[in-house]
Amino acid sequence: PGFELPTFVVVLRGAASAAGLATALRRAATPVLTRIRDDAVVIDVRTLLDGDAAGVELALREALGRGVV
Repeated sequence: PGFELPTFVVVLRGAASAAGLATALRRAATPVLTRIRDDAVVIDVRTLLDGDAAGVELALREALGRGVV
């Protein structure tokens, strides 16, 4: 607390609620932890390890395939 770390984020906005997408991502086969800001789902890339991108992509495809957004 009290200082900011440099990072990059991915911001996702859709027709459905940000909370619904965040929940779907948490419940994916590879859980993706996000935060919600200004009614959008935010994925902080700084929190990903090498090789995590494929799991995040799969979780997004699963959530989108279920019509969450």
